[in-house]
Amino acid sequence: DPFTESIRVIAGALASSSTLYKAIARWFAPAAIRALALTYEEPAEGRVRVTVEVLPPHRPSIGFFHLTLGSYRVAPQLLGQANSIVTMRIEGRRAIYDITPPQDLTLLARARRGLKMAFGARRMIDELSRQQSELRASYQALLNSQQDFRKVIDNVPAGLLIHRGGLILYANPSFASTLGRDLAGQRLLDLVAPDCREGVEALLVPRAADAVAPKPIEVTIPKAFGHNLILELAPSPSIEFDGALSAVLVGHDITERKEMEGKALLADRLASLGTIAASVAHEINNPLTYVMDNVRRLQAELGPSDGNSGVSAPDEQFQMASEALQGIERVEQIVRDLKTFSRPDDDKLGSLDVRTIVESTTRIVANEVRIRAKLVVAVDDVPPAVGSASRLGQVVLNLLMNAAHAIVEGHPDTNEIRIGATRIGDHVAISVRDTGSGISAENLKRVFEPFFTTKPIGRGTGLGLTICEKLVKAMGGHITLKSELGKGTTITVFLQVAVAKAKPAASPRTLAFPTAVTARRILIVDDEPLVANTLRRTLRGHDVTVLNDAREALTLLKTTTFEMIVCDLMMPKMSGIDFYENLSPDLQRTVIFATGGGFTAEAQDFLARVPNQKIDKPFNVKLVTRLVAEFQSSEHARA
Repeated sequence: DPFTESIRVIAGALASSSTLYKAIARWFAPAAIRALALTYEEPAEGRVRVTVEVLPPHRPSIGFFHLTLGSYRVAPQLLGQANSIVTMRIEGRRAIYDITPPQDLTLLARARRGLKMAFGARRMIDELSRQQSELRASYQALLNSQQDFRKVIDNVPAGLLIHRGGLILYANPSFASTLGRDLAGQRLLDLVAPDCREGVEALLVPRAADAVAPKPIEVTIPKAFGHNLILELAPSPSIEFDGALSAVLVGHDITERKEMEGKALLADRLASLGTIAASVAHEINNPLTYVMDNVRRLQAELGPSDGNSGVSAPDEQFQMASEALQGIERVEQIVRDLKTFSRPDDDKLGSLDVRTIVESTTRIVANEVRIRAKLVVAVDDVPPAVGSASRLGQVVLNLLMNAAHAIVEGHPDTNEIRIGATRIGDHVAISVRDTGSGISAENLKRVFEPFFTTKPIGRGTGLGLTICEKLVKAMGGHITLKSELGKGTTITVFLQVAVAKAKPAASPRTLAFPTAVTARRILIVDDEPLVANTLRRTLRGHDVTVLNDAREALTLLKTTTFEMIVCDLMMPKMSGIDFYENLSPDLQRTVIFATGGGFTAEAQDFLARVPNQKIDKPFNVKLVTRLVAEFQSSEHARA
């Protein structure tokens, strides 16, 4: 209003710039903003120093200090003077302004200016109002920019932490939510595990701007959300925060990644274990072949003696041989079961005997189950199902192991694991039911998720049921799960019933097989001499030649004719595969492969590709004899 304008004009005519700053520091600013403490000094003639301090609990703002700097610079314009020269130094919660005001006019000059301003007061006030509006708009733009920057930082998915000497000043929401707590005011070293503190201390050491930044480190945060978290911390260039230079750390939660890496490594080890098991089974089969044959022949030679009082030496020896043979046959069964699970996985599906696979698998897990529960096998007379023997074997093994781990050790008489198979419509249903701890309704929805497990750390990978579901779907089936907490779990695998193929009518030529087995020239190629001698004894009555090197066999075949060749598949110098590939088509048809388990993918593919017969080690005498007879019959039929 006109009165206020007149006061401004009079003040401009009479007051000096230093008086103006004194009034601002002592009256105007404290009255306008009560959270400020200001001091006014005149350190030298013609100079003014104003100190502005923000009182607790309020926090100083860099933007506010800069706004004050601009205000002090243009303040002399209120008196019609030029701008002041102002420098600012920020020290924590306060800013110190050193001001060099423009030179004051003489009293006469100020009087003349006052008269002039009296006539142009309105124009001056309008100009000051305009400048004030521009300054307010500039400050608002600064605030908006600061808020936008804060929004970006708050919404960055990576954790961002600002500290000074290890004392956390600010942590964005991502960092705070990762650790589940407010971090401001805490010391970083107090959060990490003791064995990680040395690495974190290296990140806190001040460095020159051109110094090479330390590499990111992995640190463990104990018991965040009830379990340990693993963070990757990386240093970032320092920034000015709250008026002082502060360091920045960027953190990424890599807990899940580390767990997945560990579980993937475990899965890789399990896959390697399958290959090793196949290799071991192959190596065991070679000595098992001749040991079984020798014990069987020794038993036959001893024979039970005539009954008399007491037990004679021959009877006791025969009993010892019989028990040894039973033990060897048990080892043979274990090796055969191992071979079932060590076959390379493929996409070939066929008709499989569910009963055989279930019985084979239960023998493998019997020891694991025995200390926890009674294992009951109840398999109906089910038809063959569509699937893969190795895949179904792995599924049943996983389900039985899961069932065993759901039951606490020490109470086998009161717990039961029952595995059964029955036909339901067009499916064969294989079910595994346990009386274990069961699964809660909350976890029941997640049991097929990869890496989800309710087992304690170190006991489960969370992959068992996921793998089972994938394998069952790959065989064209499906899997269901029912469970009740405290009462147990039932998992059922459904596989399609295999459609029986009609057998072709017998050809008149195939009915004309000779009934007597005539002596044949047979070549045996095996790198294990004792295995070859066992096969020689089995083929007693034939003209048998034994060689332990496939390369020697190739040389011999150039000059000598054989009607039948029995060749080991896995040999060190030249494999049975390479031996076969070097034969003429006519000779290839005479080959029968003897194998203790083709444990490589190449061997499995080869056996699936060629039409030749194979005999498994250890040899079944009746099977070998029948195979030789059938082989001769087929030769007779071709003739």
